Amino acid sequence: MLKYISNQFGNPRGIAGELVGYILAKNNINRINWLITEMNIKPDDSILEIGFGPGVAVEIISSLLTTGTITGIDISGVMLKQARKRNAASIKSGKISLIKGTIDNLRPDEKFDKIFGMNVHIFWKNPVGEIIRLKHLLNENGIFVLALQPRTAKSNEMVEKEVEKTKGYFNKAGLKIIDFKMLQIKPQSVFYVAGKL
Repeated sequence: MLKYISNQFGNPRGIAGELVGYILAKNNINRINWLITEMNIKPDDSILEIGFGPGVAVEIISSLLTTGTITGIDISGVMLKQARKRNAASIKSGKISLIKGTIDNLRPDEKFDKIFGMNVHIFWKNPVGEIIRLKHLLNENGIFVLALQPRTAKSNEMVEKEVEKTKGYFNKAGLKIIDFKMLQIKPQSVFYVAGKL
């Protein structure tokens, strides 16, 4: 049962997935706002979110953009439905584009100023390989950000182990780490690692 629930957060499906979407939208707002502030979004940025979930971060970021755009990809059809409903007006205007699928569903010539994911890389079978694939979508001075709030961690020491693992993924993928921060919030600290080509 615990594995089923955990898998729902990696790929929400069915009625349980609908519930997961509402939980994510309600419970993650503090860490989402913190990460967006730290990413220093510019009005003309082209942004990609990996695993947009119920579309809360997409909604907030789109309000900061003028000529910029945000694209989101997510493997969950349930999350796509919720995110489209939440962001209907900005999708219609062309500021937001939401795609069900993976990086393979993006145009290979597409480039972004910022690529980010919150709580997604813990579900990747090959984090280094995924980062390598994604970094090819960065503009020359683009920034790649992964954030994580490891809910199963029992202490900040355990969170710091996840930090080091994530930094290791960046190093192995050939990204230069330019920033790292941790925020003390409940139920456990959240961190992000940012890198450049």
